[in-house]
Amino acid sequence: SLEYDTPEKGKPSVHPSGTRWVSLQTKYFIAALIPRGGKGDSEIRLLGQAGEKKDYAATVFLPEGSRSVGNFDIFVGPKENDRLVKVNANLEDSLDYGMFAFIAKPLMSVLRMSHSVLGNWGLAIIFLTILIKLVFYPLTQLSMRNMRNMQKLQPKMAQLKEIYKDDKNKMNQEVMALYKENKVNPMMGCLPMVIQIPVFFGLYNALLVSIELRHAPFFWWITDLSKQ
Repeated sequence: SLEYDTPEKGKPSVHPSGTRWVSLQTKYFIAALIPRGGKGDSEIRLLGQAGEKKDYAATVFLPEGSRSVGNFDIFVGPKENDRLVKVNANLEDSLDYGMFAFIAKPLMSVLRMSHSVLGNWGLAIIFLTILIKLVFYPLTQLSMRNMRNMQKLQPKMAQLKEIYKDDKNKMNQEVMALYKENKVNPMMGCLPMVIQIPVFFGLYNALLVSIELRHAPFFWWITDLSKQ
């Protein structure tokens, strides 16, 4: 399991034994200390010092009277998914895709495949966006058809509101009966948008942390997609 904390100013960040890795990282780069294993109930602390510059030290604490031999690997480099996976220490978990990670990860896989064909990250993003819209096209069409039917019922609904203006419960019952008779679902108007929101949030989070977009040009004045 992964244990990760960011040291607060003046406070140590304690990582118990069994930690897969500890690291210092930025948005696109990571420096990780990966224990290979060893005996002893040890822990690792990253000590932050206050001041204009921050110094960090990795220290192993052992129980009194015990001995332990520990071997560590160090990884310093970009947060490229394939490179992180090869380390075989769950370093790919440092890519924070947020609560919609289960959507963001497949989308990034499709985006990388699109880029391998198109050769431009901007075009790959446009292609993926079009692909998402095509996937949701049947739902969008169903929603549009439902909205048109709702518009046709507006005159009858206005009549019902006028007839039962003093009896809200009766009016609601008649309106629902009108919907049922004409096979109209008022919730269908917003359903496709509700379903698409997590997908586009996932895509946004994926693009936000992807080093592939760093200094990646699109066309003309767009020379760095990570800044757009």
